[in-house]
Amino acid sequence: MTSSSSTAREPWWQRCDRFVEEISARCRADAGDRADLKSGLRKPVTRCSRMHSHLARYVSPQWSLARQQPYYTVAAMIADNSRQPVEDGQETADEASAGGQPAADGELGGTSVSGPEGDREVWQMRLRQENLGASLARGVRLPGKQALNQDTAEQRLHLLTRSSSRTVHARLPDLTRYLRSRGVAVDWAVLLNDLIAWDQDRDETATRWLQAFYRPDTAVGGEESPAVAGADSP
Repeated sequence: MTSSSSTAREPWWQRCDRFVEEISARCRADAGDRADLKSGLRKPVTRCSRMHSHLARYVSPQWSLARQQPYYTVAAMIADNSRQPVEDGQETADEASAGGQPAADGELGGTSVSGPEGDREVWQMRLRQENLGASLARGVRLPGKQALNQDTAEQRLHLLTRSSSRTVHARLPDLTRYLRSRGVAVDWAVLLNDLIAWDQDRDETATRWLQAFYRPDTAVGGEESPAVAGADSP
């Protein structure tokens, strides 16, 4: 387990990625762990007794339950969207894609950068281009009958952006499962960031989701967004 001192030195986005990587690996490796984590789907932290042994190390005892909830929600959705464990630790390309894992070595969408500033640029780009709105847009643009219905996707996105924190946590599992059924990946680390910031920065997060959904090309660059939601979080 990573020490608290080394964790404290990690940039915020690396901690989000590390959480997702470790939870995803646990779901792939052990069916029992996966079942424990999935048991918390749509439940508040107070009703997630089987998850605490897996997640207590990631949340501070000083945090409110609301601050802890995004970790439990995202872990449960990762478990719900993971395939059954495979033998010898092997993973298919489809499973890797569905896990929503970031590309290795700081690469994303053909862009490769290194170092703290480069990592920050990649994270900023992911917040704009790999958020939930972007995932829905990719689903709408799938070929033929595989594509999501645009009107339905649009309505569900608008409903989410108007939701309270409690409601958005309850509604997300059905949407991410729907995306998974069409082979559309979710960047779980970005979603974790957005959920942590939801109560304080819902309007900013909603704007990024909606802009990504309506943008003709979700890979379009541009000016760097304002301060990253949660970038300086403990």
